[in-house]
Amino acid sequence: MEEEIEKTSRKEVIEKEKEDVSPYMNPCPYTVYPNTPVSQVFQLFRSMGLRHLPVVSHDGEVRTKS
Repeated sequence: MEEEIEKTSRKEVIEKEKEDVSPYMNPCPYTVYPNTPVSQVFQLFRSMGLRHLPVVSHDGEVRTKS
């Protein structure tokens, strides 16, 4: 019973903390492929002032660390 209450409480907290971040998202971010040369990635960071650069597969899916 106590475990069930704890699960419900956590779920409620998570739901309350959800926030729409779409106003802060870039709908067309710069991306690179896993085989993009490091020199090109470096140049993108330097020239565009990027802080993050998603690595995507050739079908456009964001890659995760394996």
